[in-house]
Amino acid sequence: MKKKNSKKYAYALFQLAEESQSVDAVAGALVKLRALANKETIPFFKNPFIEESDKKKLVREFSAGIPGMLINLMFMLIEKREMHLIPKSSANTAIISTGRGI
Repeated sequence: MKKKNSKKYAYALFQLAEESQSVDAVAGALVKLRALANKETIPFFKNPFIEESDKKKLVREFSAGIPGMLINLMFMLIEKREMHLIPKSSANTAIISTGRGI
């Protein structure tokens, strides 16, 4: 089920990026997001005792150059406690690459 969610988020993200003509920027930002959501930080994001505001603060501090739609996705994933889906961004990258004709 989580894999299915990851693909749904990736597809929605691609559609938004395509509509705003920012597919390349979003694809590049996904690489940076993988660095934020890695196996060392995922426990931080999954920890229910850490406030959502603290998690969002970390995202904001790390978000220079990341398109707003991607930051909003990160915030939504934090709120839904699904931030662990970000490392599965190989699906995101594949969907974006397919959409770009790569």
